[in-house]
Amino acid sequence: MINVGLEFRPPEITKRFATFQRFAFKMPFKDNSVESVFCIRLMHHVDKHEDRIKLLAELGRIASDKVIVSLWIDENLKACKRDAA
Repeated sequence: MINVGLEFRPPEITKRFATFQRFAFKMPFKDNSVESVFCIRLMHHVDKHEDRIKLLAELGRIASDKVIVSLWIDENLKACKRDAA
């Protein structure tokens, strides 16, 4: 998803930031070490409420300014299963 997102953006924009993939629940960054975190389409894959809270806490821990979460909620199979439970 990162590569797809970068592919359709002008290089003058994408050169201004760094992208990375890490284990989302324990990232190897110091507190407040990243200005902004943009989490792209991950949250809807996290089934348990407590794991979603842990993920948001970890993103908030490393971000010094903003956390942006992009997620898909319409017609998501996992979301439908959660709602049915």
